[in-house]
Amino acid sequence: MKKTQEELENAINSSPLFSIDHVNNGELFAKEEERLLADLVKLMSSRRDFDKIGFEIICTAKSCVNCVKSKSYKPEKGKFLNFFNVSLQQNIRWDKGKQEIADIRKGIKISKKMDLVIRNLSRYAKMHNVKDADSDEFAVKASNALAVPIEEVREAIAINKYINVDSGNRAISGDGDSRSELFDFVEDKSSTTEEKIEETEDLIHKIRQDIKSIDAKFKKEHEGRQPLLAKLLTVDLLTDLKELRILDDVAIVDRVFSGISFINHEIYANYVGNGVILTYREIAKIHDKFESSVNRTRSRFKEKGFDEHLEK
Repeated sequence: MKKTQEELENAINSSPLFSIDHVNNGELFAKEEERLLADLVKLMSSRRDFDKIGFEIICTAKSCVNCVKSKSYKPEKGKFLNFFNVSLQQNIRWDKGKQEIADIRKGIKISKKMDLVIRNLSRYAKMHNVKDADSDEFAVKASNALAVPIEEVREAIAINKYINVDSGNRAISGDGDSRSELFDFVEDKSSTTEEKIEETEDLIHKIRQDIKSIDAKFKKEHEGRQPLLAKLLTVDLLTDLKELRILDDVAIVDRVFSGISFINHEIYANYVGNGVILTYREIAKIHDKFESSVNRTRSRFKEKGFDEHLEK
């Protein structure tokens, strides 16, 4: 009898595989591994893009089972499907960005540590609408905010600027340049599944730090301005998550949203249903305001938030 989606999910998350010693009971482990992989493929086959990412699904599934074998996956820390989905999204995201970042970098190699600094600087500049990310003033402020030595920040800015100028693209920018987010990708695809999970956890942690700071300022706003501001902030956050290629990962989005008061869940539901993020113009119509007035409201909050954040 064919299993339902729910039955497949339960079978995967409660698989006996997680408690079997593959060294002392290799035959049983292999049998349960085969069953788990078969259930995973059946579950994933319902995806509309299965034909395009079937290979990535198989490779990710095998990699995750190896984590079970090596004991690096621990069931008590979360469901196996969550572990698998994070790994899959990382692999898909990696493959899509690999060629784009290769085009920008033109073979220039960057260490993982420097890549992380560049990535965080890019997000920091974008989050706070920085206009001059090449300035020493920005380097000092970013160094303090991100707890990165000023020498490393200056080096990251210089490397990023050189690569982008050489390739005809723009460097670290705070004005919505999605190209800057491509530095999420490292050319040397040597990371293990565990490392990719750690990278995702680090990214979620950084995002949560930023939006918690924004949420604290949002709570201090006059109640009359909060409904409009909440929609605008939600649109900003959804746009950032989309550019980071994690907006369609429900598990990650739920974690990012958790405990944040300004999230407007209707706007997120609209994206889930239609695949489109509302614009400031559409929000202005909802509140019967001019778009310019809505833009000013957001700009004032953003400038105020940036200044306060840097003074800490």
